[in-house]
Amino acid sequence: MYRAEHVTQRDGSKLEAFNCRMAVGSTQLDFHTRGVKLSTGAKMRRYQSDQKGGTDPGDLLRAWRDGYSETLTIRWSGWDRLLADLAMGRMVAVDVWYALIPRSDRCQDNGNIGHTIGIAPEPINDSGMVVSDPLCDSWQRVQPADIRRAAEEWARRIEGGSTRKTGFRLPFRGSPEAEERPESPVFGPSGTVPHPLDTGGAGGEYFRPISYTTSDSGDDMQSFVWLPGPAGRITVKSGPATRYLRLRDGKLIEPEPGMTRDAIPVRLLQPIPGGLPGADRQTGYLFRATEAKFLLSGDVTFSPYAEDCGQEVAAERKRWTDWLDGAPEAP
Repeated sequence: MYRAEHVTQRDGSKLEAFNCRMAVGSTQLDFHTRGVKLSTGAKMRRYQSDQKGGTDPGDLLRAWRDGYSETLTIRWSGWDRLLADLAMGRMVAVDVWYALIPRSDRCQDNGNIGHTIGIAPEPINDSGMVVSDPLCDSWQRVQPADIRRAAEEWARRIEGGSTRKTGFRLPFRGSPEAEERPESPVFGPSGTVPHPLDTGGAGGEYFRPISYTTSDSGDDMQSFVWLPGPAGRITVKSGPATRYLRLRDGKLIEPEPGMTRDAIPVRLLQPIPGGLPGADRQTGYLFRATEAKFLLSGDVTFSPYAEDCGQEVAAERKRWTDWLDGAPEAP
């Protein structure tokens, strides 16, 4: 897997103390374009209008769009959805309350700040996730549980803290251009200024939604659209080239000969590599297992359900949609 060059916010620029998001966004841009487009925190900052204090995800979205003609997605969702984006090969940048990252994994003493870190879609080992912390000089490893706690604490602070006392609407919801936001929601390496939203919050309540940004990878074979038509039963044809696509990581795996599964017709947004010129490498079936998998139409025989099963088919499709949108249980 391609690993982007880590970008630090400590670049000597005037706003380096406030450019954690822009530095991480530069690492994301490198990853997203596989090294074709590169930036720094200071350079990224110039492509949007906010030149005072910290930035929010909408600022980074505009910098990607106006400076590099790339699309960034802002999510206000749960940890499971973040893990799903990583599993699909996307690098994410997540907002955290830095104090909940253990001191051994931080690159400055003071953690009482809002901060943005990047997470690469690389395998997690005993040392944790692969993290681009712009206060550090290189990639780090941080435990997923620590990142999650820090992200949910940051969400609690902006959701339940002074956003309700100062009249700020919650940032990051809906269109970034339409939202007000705190003047300085992120601080960088100076680390000496209390966060403006840190006013005690609303007690100990935690909010599951967290704020993060991601982008579609050029290698993304995991995104699809539902197709009209009945669900049914597929049976895998035998053949040396038959492979199913595991949506979790985009790997092509040889199925068991004669395997049968309940399935729903879908079309991938990106074709599976290989095959004969002009062959349809996108249309096929999403089938049930402990995780989402896909087979091309040409690799299976399909038997549709009876037409009077329409309600059951709709219910089955909803179960898949709910799961893929972050519901905890697999269908």
